[in-house]
Amino acid sequence: MTERKEERQDAAKRPSIFRRKLPVPPALGSFTSEVGRKLFSEALCAGTMEVYFDLAEQFRTQDEPAFCGISTLVMVLNTLQIDPGIIWKGPWRWFHENQLSCCVPLEEVKKTGITIKEFQCLAVCNGAQAEIIYPTSTSLELFRSDIKRGKLVLLLFY
Repeated sequence: MTERKEERQDAAKRPSIFRRKLPVPPALGSFTSEVGRKLFSEALCAGTMEVYFDLAEQFRTQDEPAFCGISTLVMVLNTLQIDPGIIWKGPWRWFHENQLSCCVPLEEVKKTGITIKEFQCLAVCNGAQAEIIYPTSTSLELFRSDIKRGKLVLLLFY
């Protein structure tokens, strides 16, 4: 028990990050805030949050600091129930970050992460349909209609 306490004290002295707040535009609130919970509730009542539950079943924390993109993609691929066609562990065919290397070497991803184009490439080469839509090439009305189309996983990068 004392060893663990000493480890924590040492970690607190070294430069590190614990629960750093991301710079979020004012129009976006925390998911767990009162506003976030209200928006979630309204969307759920409107029937536009059904995919949330499928995604929540697949939630995972990234294994590496730069894996935010591929960890997100793993969640989406497993949510969409796409068969990876290879065994993850034991008899299970399941997506995991260490399987996503068809567009960019995993060692490079560990250092620099992935770009949105590499995300799309990885999604497509693993059996998903992926389209990049930049804010400058669409309108708010088209964005909203894409969201309302049905069972769709929409990923936003900022």
